[in-house]
Amino acid sequence: MIDRRDLARLVGETRADALPELIGTLAHALAVAWARLVAPSAPAVPGEVSTRATAGEIAAALNVPVSFVYELARQGRIPVSRFGRYRRFDLAAVKQALADEANSKSVRLGSVKNRRKSSRFHPSATAPLPSSNYPGDRP
Repeated sequence: MIDRRDLARLVGETRADALPELIGTLAHALAVAWARLVAPSAPAVPGEVSTRATAGEIAAALNVPVSFVYELARQGRIPVSRFGRYRRFDLAAVKQALADEANSKSVRLGSVKNRRKSSRFHPSATAPLPSSNYPGDRP
């Protein structure tokens, strides 16, 4: 790992006519680093096996809808890595988390009964409407 001070010293010691080449090299390194962060399911080095997967890849491996994978991540029931707006999952860690949960709670994957219901939309959460205060509405 390059220290910021070393990098600043390198830039300070570089001749002015060589700065465009240095900037190009740094831009390439930045692009490679971002590519690894946003698309980690593709190996950055040929022959390297990636363990990070998209929600679609996890859903296909578990044979569940993609929305269910996102719901599990939102609830904190499976581990997820966040890179800005992108979410990546480690398939082995997801399978382990689901196995641990299944062993402790006897939860079936994909079961509608076991999903947490949002009280905002649940029928029992709706309060009765208040009676009207208009004089013409009274019997």
